[in-house]
Amino acid sequence: MKTIPLSNEQAKRWSKLKQKKYRLKEGRFLIEGLRLVQAAVDAGQPLQGIVLKESFYADKKAQVLVSSCECPIYLASDKHWKQLSDTVHGQGIIALAAFPEESESKIWSDRILVLDRIQDPGNLGTILRTAEAFGFKDVFLAKGCADPFDGKTMRASMGGVFSLSLHFWDSDSIMGFKEKGYQCIASALYDSQHLPSAKVAQRVALIIGNEANGVRESWLAESDLRVLIPMTGEVESLNAGIAAGILMYSMQEKQRIELS
Repeated sequence: MKTIPLSNEQAKRWSKLKQKKYRLKEGRFLIEGLRLVQAAVDAGQPLQGIVLKESFYADKKAQVLVSSCECPIYLASDKHWKQLSDTVHGQGIIALAAFPEESESKIWSDRILVLDRIQDPGNLGTILRTAEAFGFKDVFLAKGCADPFDGKTMRASMGGVFSLSLHFWDSDSIMGFKEKGYQCIASALYDSQHLPSAKVAQRVALIIGNEANGVRESWLAESDLRVLIPMTGEVESLNAGIAAGILMYSMQEKQRIELS
């Protein structure tokens, strides 16, 4: 395996990609850890380079992984590795990748997920992982959502972020989904139906709101249906990631039973 020494300039420039503003400026991001890099490769994520820590160079799993990649392989000294790494006890592999290109002509899946200002990277990562598990292949992130290419988000997604089609929804309205034939179903605590009793269409856009404030009022007004999760305990609400997971699973099951 041929490697290239990582230069001071490369280490300095790429380390800036740990910050969102530089990721947006360059259109690139870092993927750290053997599992995440492997998930990116398996999902067909194009890589622009792989950086190995000197002490990780001989790792057999790393050797197998990089042997299947056609991108340049860089070897980083301990000094440069500390600049690049975003974890305290991480594995010695980091990949450099470009943001996936979004195709405007792509046909969206029948079940799509719309996220309204999910701010916690851990919650977002959990939601993305669950979306992949329950067939919500297209995920739309409204302004104010956490960065899906932040290290914490990617780790929480367990690589699920690479198996989804991510879309950045800049509109202040959800009418664009209705115009494409989607039933817009918003999660809400008030004036809502219990999801098990709600009528669900074949093409649905499930809308999950901000951790503290829920789905914005204008989107609730535009929604076809408001749903909530029936609970028997004393708690008023659930964590956004948990609630999203329950709703996605329930939506999948209702469609499987009612539309089969």
